[in-house]
Amino acid sequence: MAGCSPAADSGQTDLFRYKGSYVGDNSAVGNIVERLPGSKDFRGMELKTAEEPYGIVLRYAPEEGMAPGEVYERLFYNAAFLFALVSNAEWIEFQYGDQSVKVTRDALEDRYGTDLRRFSSEEELDTFLKERLKDVLSEPPVPLPAER
Repeated sequence: MAGCSPAADSGQTDLFRYKGSYVGDNSAVGNIVERLPGSKDFRGMELKTAEEPYGIVLRYAPEEGMAPGEVYERLFYNAAFLFALVSNAEWIEFQYGDQSVKVTRDALEDRYGTDLRRFSSEEELDTFLKERLKDVLSEPPVPLPAER
C-alpha cells in the first residue's frame, strides 16, 4: 500500500494528539487532513454541523496518474483515520474533481468489523488498516463511481 501512512506525504507525525476532536473544530480537522496521505492535493473542506448526523466534506484536486483503486484505497484509509480521531463525525464526503464518494461511519465500521474509535495510536490503526484494506476494497462499504 504505497503512500498510505499518515506521515508519508506530509512528514508530520502524532495524529493521535487530535483524538477526541469534534467536527466543529476546524483547526483539528484541518490538521488531521493535512497529515493524511494525499494532503498535497487537498483543496478545502466544509464542516457540516448545523444538524445531526455531523459530517465533513473534503475537496481534492483530481488524482493525476492514480488508478481508481489507489484513489479508493487512500479514501477508505483516510476515512478510517478521521472516524478514529473525530468523535462525532458520522459521514465524510470525498470530492475528487467531478467525482464524489460519501462514506458513513456505520458502513465503514461494519465492513472493518470494529469501532474505529477504539484505536489509541497511529501505528496500531495503520497496522490494522493495512491488514484489512484489500478486503474492504474487494467489497466496498459504499457504492463507488463508475470507472472512466
